[in-house]
Amino acid sequence: MQAWLLGVIACAALQAPTVPSEAVASWRATLSDSSRGYGVVFGEAEPKDWMEPNLEGTFAVGFDTHNPRSTDWFNADGNIYGRPEREVSLHWNGLEIANRVCPAELKGSSGHQAEVRVRLTVGGSEVTVRVNGQAVYDRFFVPNLVPPRTAPRLGPAEGARFEAPAFRSGRQVPRPEPPLRVVAFDRVLNDAQHHRWEGEAQFPDRPEQYGRVVCTLKLEPTPNGIDPWDRLAQLWLFDERGRRFEVLRWITPYRKGWTWTMDVTDLLPLFRGKRRLEGLCETWGPGWLVSVAFDFHKGRVSPRPFRVTPLWSGTAILGQREHPIAAVLPPAAVRIDGRTKAAKVRAVVTGHGMHPNTGNAAEFLPLWRKLRVGECEFQNTLWKDDNYLNPCRPQGGTWKFDRAGWAPGDTVRPWVVDVTRCAPPGREAVFRYEIQPYVNRTPEPGNPARHVVEAVLVEYR
Repeated sequence: MQAWLLGVIACAALQAPTVPSEAVASWRATLSDSSRGYGVVFGEAEPKDWMEPNLEGTFAVGFDTHNPRSTDWFNADGNIYGRPEREVSLHWNGLEIANRVCPAELKGSSGHQAEVRVRLTVGGSEVTVRVNGQAVYDRFFVPNLVPPRTAPRLGPAEGARFEAPAFRSGRQVPRPEPPLRVVAFDRVLNDAQHHRWEGEAQFPDRPEQYGRVVCTLKLEPTPNGIDPWDRLAQLWLFDERGRRFEVLRWITPYRKGWTWTMDVTDLLPLFRGKRRLEGLCETWGPGWLVSVAFDFHKGRVSPRPFRVTPLWSGTAILGQREHPIAAVLPPAAVRIDGRTKAAKVRAVVTGHGMHPNTGNAAEFLPLWRKLRVGECEFQNTLWKDDNYLNPCRPQGGTWKFDRAGWAPGDTVRPWVVDVTRCAPPGREAVFRYEIQPYVNRTPEPGNPARHVVEAVLVEYR
């Protein structure tokens, strides 16, 4: 087992045998007009920056009210669109892991009421943050986090006044045992001469005894440096029938390494026995050293995924008659298992291609997509408008701009659609995926407007 993966397990072995089932902290804060915000730290260490409280082994929350609009495409400041300066970030074990705009105002003479709730679950904790009763985070899963035992510290005092602090913790429960860790790749070279990497991993023979799977991805500089550009990267797993499933998709950062953790429990049935894995990232520079590991946490979840069926896997060229989308994304018929209690479609889609494609498509063009299941229809827009809040910041390049479903320096989050009511157990269901009509009058053959689509049906019982 490699050193970069041992930290959490080693710490857990030295800690108390019990932990609180829940911890809830609340307070009232009043911020002056000149205040840059404050932080909430569940630990004794003093952060260098209270609004960005990154401390090893510590959970913290930042309330940032200073992120003025930037007009420079390439500098470290992110707020290129002049969006509200009221951000709430989550920090765990030395890294910022999430950042969102708060729906409620943080400044003002009337102050605001805040609450942070940390509830133990399989593989970590669910974090809920509310401001004036409005949820900023609602049961946001944080791997390996256990509820804190003691009340947090709030600071700094400059420009902020704190009142009515309160803290309570739930009953003591046994500390979760360390997960089973499977290292798939350890510092594999991905550079101009190594676009693909392959290997085998020995997963549990009985994955159903585990309640959660967390994937950790780490990118590090190579001995020759690090790639200055954002690149599309994918990791696939092959089952015993040779079928390919995308486990993970990410876009590399501009000139930067990073570490991400992702909940991939929906794919739990795929992680059985010895499996072949393959990664792909077409970089033409120094690249990265890539590490991937999977943590299997024991516990019970309901409903539990028991079957994963591929629906679509391909690249749809947009706006060109000679490249019909239906040829890549045809209707998919699946007979639903008679034991199925719930079903979800998990679609990972990113848009690529830019000028001279019409509309700067598809990287910078929002388009709707529809999922049809029988008579049911679900729709949203493939667009990500919070890239400037990406925890992997600052970067070089135009990392801060909105994009078609992705951000430089981030993993791609799936569009998960609950289709239970549309896919009755024991019957066949037909799945269709549609993309908003678009005409590319100025196509670029080498970098066409396109959507990269990978989708599966997950059944639960």
